Amino acid sequence: MTSKTIICDTEHVIAIEQDLGGDSVVITFNEMKRVRNGLRFCGDAIFLEQGISAFGIVTPRPSWYPRRAMDEVIAALLERIKGRRVVTYGHNQGGYGALKFSARLRASAALSFCPQWSINPADVASFDPRFARHFDEALGNGLRIEQQDLCDNAYIFWDRTQKMDSANAAKLAGLVGVKTIVAPFSVHDTIRLAAVGNRTATLINLCTRDMPPAASDLRQVIRASRGQSKAYLNAMLRQLLLRMGHSRSRSSVFISRVLAKANNDNPLYSALINHAQGHVSLAIAELARTTARHFANVDLVLLWQASNKLRFVRAELALAVQICATLPANTGACLGAVSTLIRVANLEGAHRELARLAKHGDAAKHIDRFVEFAVKLRKPEVVEALLSDALPRSARVSVQLGLVNAYRRLGDRPNAFQKLLALVQNRADSAEDLRAVADSFDQLGEVAYAVDIRKRLLRSTPGDHLLALDVLDAEARIPLDKMRAYYRLKKLHSELDGIMRVPDLPAAVWERASHVYEQLGDVDSALRAIRKALGARAGRAGAQQRLAALLARKGLTRSARQELAALLPQCRQDPSRLRVLGGLAVNLPDWQLALQFAEAQFQCEPTDPEGILYFARHLRMAGDRDRAQSLLASLFHAERRSPSISSEQWLQLAQELYDVGDSKLTKEAVTEVLAREPNSEAARTLAASTVQLEKLRKTGAVAPPRGNAPRPGFVSRLVKIFRR
Repeated sequence: MTSKTIICDTEHVIAIEQDLGGDSVVITFNEMKRVRNGLRFCGDAIFLEQGISAFGIVTPRPSWYPRRAMDEVIAALLERIKGRRVVTYGHNQGGYGALKFSARLRASAALSFCPQWSINPADVASFDPRFARHFDEALGNGLRIEQQDLCDNAYIFWDRTQKMDSANAAKLAGLVGVKTIVAPFSVHDTIRLAAVGNRTATLINLCTRDMPPAASDLRQVIRASRGQSKAYLNAMLRQLLLRMGHSRSRSSVFISRVLAKANNDNPLYSALINHAQGHVSLAIAELARTTARHFANVDLVLLWQASNKLRFVRAELALAVQICATLPANTGACLGAVSTLIRVANLEGAHRELARLAKHGDAAKHIDRFVEFAVKLRKPEVVEALLSDALPRSARVSVQLGLVNAYRRLGDRPNAFQKLLALVQNRADSAEDLRAVADSFDQLGEVAYAVDIRKRLLRSTPGDHLLALDVLDAEARIPLDKMRAYYRLKKLHSELDGIMRVPDLPAAVWERASHVYEQLGDVDSALRAIRKALGARAGRAGAQQRLAALLARKGLTRSARQELAALLPQCRQDPSRLRVLGGLAVNLPDWQLALQFAEAQFQCEPTDPEGILYFARHLRMAGDRDRAQSLLASLFHAERRSPSISSEQWLQLAQELYDVGDSKLTKEAVTEVLAREPNSEAARTLAASTVQLEKLRKTGAVAPPRGNAPRPGFVSRLVKIFRR
């Protein structure tokens, strides 16, 4: 039988049969972007061509295979497989499925490419938040992969340059039966190497033999495909460019060998190499030699990313223009190009491109980026253009909420409020939509509307403790006179205590309750609640962070420092969390610990201007003025060679240079700010201060800064900075 048949059809997952007979079958799981589309499934054409029986498990949306749906699907598959040898196979979401259900499907081997260990925020928030929005506790999807889920031979393929994939692989590598296979320069598309030259069939055949293959055998299959893969070549070139840009020697030996092997004398690559080596004028000259044909056979998106990382704005702009011209249907890539157009102040071109992209069928999937750019361009009508009649209801609600967000961020509160009211009256009727609308009312400061919606939802789901806590939290923020507020707080506190007496509450409820107790002014109960949350789910970084903040508020600074210090190793790969934790350390105050968080953030993103400014500020405040000045000077000269930071960041750089005592570079940085923003009062004030400081130094009234001596009052200034 060669025709395809659906053998199980549920709301969340379907199973498709393509049975060609034989002693073995492959069960494939779809990746998150390849959702249900007729009878297509992952690898179907390859397996048909190779004569391999296959069954495809497919979801209608990214959902990481909800538990009950998979119970039905697995039962149907086992009935059809009837004892044959099974290999599971998948990438990303599919890689997770190939591992998670391999034992239940009685697989002899699982081939998993770039899988997730879990998408539950409680498990992965500290190192991989990419897919947490798809987790639904009620559906039981995306739960962590445990030992009992795995077959005896589970093979995981990934690229070490991908930090989040590596973190997931590290979690899985500790399980018995897991064998890891590194595929360098495959980025998050490792499965594409397996598809080159039909090597997928080779992998499957190795896994269906009586003896399970060694990981080295499978690695050789992947290695053999690299020479034929353009994706591999482009990814390697990108990575080598970035490494060269960050290295001290800036050697181009390896990248030149790769280009020679590929017979590639493209001046675009020469331009990037020269820029990475610091030869800016040569890089610009090489870029000027490029024509349309030089952009024809390269991975435009990968090279655009490399140019962005190298801060080679001219190349980034050239690639952005080519992306818009040659990949007009790729909404994600073109939105990246729009970010470049905005950064180089081509606002008209950015607006024109956004208006074009708004007509794409998948535009609503990128609503957050449309909102971000609409705010930067001050053009909310760009988001409004997404509201076509053909848009499905669920997507329409998402776009309307995005439009409300755009108006709110632009300071147009009346329009945001009217759009939100219209959404409630006409569109938002599902529980999920109403929750989102209530959150939007909260953000607008219309707490009473948020309470009304949440109470309505609570009447239909009385057992939803998190929603009940949201109601109490919002009610506590409704303004009342002093006497009525006192009695209301007592009433709300009593209601909260009643909710928390329910036995076996999940950790998430205890964590939310700690926020509400704090809102009610009861820090002791907030501390007890967060400790309950940690007891139910040990090691959760968000709860530990909250515990440290509450301990600091209670004045238990030693305990707070211990909690923060314990969090540092867990959060080394999360720059945003490191900055929050550093702010907590400042408020304790613990300057050395704050500096450790700042340095960890800098190590995560050593070329990010915001990270450099943040780290330099901490170094200066801690007294290491020499290193702070060196970092700031490096950033200044890098921006002079290839400008990429905003006017606001130039002003921050000028202020930091002034604070470390570098008058010469301060004046040049202020000149740059005034060239961009002639009416900047802050820049004019800083320029006047610099002139005055130089006069005082010449008269000997103020001594120039010496070495690493901390400036007087640096502690109080640092506290003020972080309390803004």
